[in-house]
Amino acid sequence: MAFSHGTNHSKGVILLINPALDCKNEKNLTDKKVRFIVKKISLDEQAIFLVNIYAPNDANEQVVFFSKLNHLLQEFSQEKL
Repeated sequence: MAFSHGTNHSKGVILLINPALDCKNEKNLTDKKVRFIVKKISLDEQAIFLVNIYAPNDANEQVVFFSKLNHLLQEFSQEKL
């Protein structure tokens, strides 16, 4: 499990992974505004990146959010997302 919690009233993301799944946790990335989490796991010796987002409701904020997220995910462009 990986999570990044927001306030009592907004934001926050979580990734739940079945404990029966034989995987190894490698890395977690979150943003300061608690809008996304990226988790790298190893499964059968393959790296897999899981991504969960909580995008803003405002259209203008969405443009900025997805632009920043796209820039961040470019680092993993050759990986399994």
